[in-house]
Amino acid sequence: MVNDENVQVGWSTLSTLANIYMKAGLVDKAKFALGNAEEKLSNCNRLGYFFLITQYTSLKSKEDVLRPGRASKGGAGRIPSTNYMHILLCLVKLGAYMRNGMVDKAESLHLHQHTWEILMEGRLKNQKLDEAVEAMKQGFTTLQDCHWRPSDDTVMAFAEYFEGEQKIEDANWYIRVIHNLGFASLPLYKSLLRMHHYARRSASHVLEMMEKNRIEMDDETSALVRAINV
Repeated sequence: MVNDENVQVGWSTLSTLANIYMKAGLVDKAKFALGNAEEKLSNCNRLGYFFLITQYTSLKSKEDVLRPGRASKGGAGRIPSTNYMHILLCLVKLGAYMRNGMVDKAESLHLHQHTWEILMEGRLKNQKLDEAVEAMKQGFTTLQDCHWRPSDDTVMAFAEYFEGEQKIEDANWYIRVIHNLGFASLPLYKSLLRMHHYARRSASHVLEMMEKNRIEMDDETSALVRAINV
């Protein structure tokens, strides 16, 4: 990717690379990737700084946690109090986890679902939809063991993106995940049915999921189903 002049490697890509290194136990390489990610950050958008702070926390490095926080002050405008609270929370967790020998907790901190939620919504807001999808996929891996769920607007934003781009395979995977987590809705299924109708593909699996979720069809959905089955 670095050698491809048509590809721009941003901080989020390097952050993902660091995450892979961390999972593999390659701490030095993870720090190197995060250092490169820091160089890509922009003062116009502070989101990246606080995402990297969370990752540095998992590497048990206090100075690395503080440095992006200081750098983020260079941006224009007032820093919200929630950003300061985020840094303090990371420092508290870092001290507590290391003091009590809770290494597993420290190493998994970068997977915290709220971090992925912030990243998803930030990328959606800035129309970086491919990157938002990647954050969504990472965030969904944490949902089995927590009570957090993305907002209805966020859930539908991804469905609308898949439908607009006619990414039917991605849409099928996405809605199946949401179905298994138990918070699928009629508008979500309707989006997938429209895609199958446009692609002239069977939607029997969609109807099975709707039945299991006890989704009641409206007139538009019933018409779609009849059209697909013709």
